[in-house]
Amino acid sequence: MTFKILMTGIVLTTLVACTSKSERDYMTGCVANGAPKELCECSYEKIKSMYSEDDFNKIEKGYVPADFMDKMVESTKLCVLENQ
Repeated sequence: MTFKILMTGIVLTTLVACTSKSERDYMTGCVANGAPKELCECSYEKIKSMYSEDDFNKIEKGYVPADFMDKMVESTKLCVLENQ
């Protein structure tokens, strides 16, 4: 039993370490505003796919493009439609 608890802790720590700070921040804010976790995950992935890798790297460092809020709304709408 102790081994299972230890392994679960290691797996969870590894999974958390794999997410970027921007993803953790986005998820925290999204869920805190009342959205289901699944919707937040979906919208994050959609937003990420809407930008080039270079632009998304800038976003992860704090740059907020002028169209970011529009893309966030668009991505959320797409996720809602996909999960109806």
